[in-house]
Amino acid sequence: MADTTTLPAPAARGRLEIAPKAIEKLAERAALDVAAVIHRGTTFGRGLPKATSNTVGSRVRITLQLAVLWGRPLPEIAAETRAHVATTVAGLTGLAVDLVDVEITAVLPRSLP
Repeated sequence: MADTTTLPAPAARGRLEIAPKAIEKLAERAALDVAAVIHRGTTFGRGLPKATSNTVGSRVRITLQLAVLWGRPLPEIAAETRAHVATTVAGLTGLAVDLVDVEITAVLPRSLP
């Protein structure tokens, strides 16, 4: 026997809020997908990459601080990271990513002592 009840439109069923912390974690993880971007731990604090976000309605702006490996042009790394993070966050959250600011705060040698 088929169910004849119809559900209300998705927008009428409720709403979804994505916490800024979740967006920031997605952005940090997406940044690590870029080959030159590396994780840099710290004794205190969050380490790198570190993201902050500002969401208004369905639009978000993200700022990323990164550590990268020596050997590639920094503008190239920043552009690749910006594009990848924007695409990934938009795809996973459904939010429109207006801006991804990238700050490269550390450039490290390929082999650490």
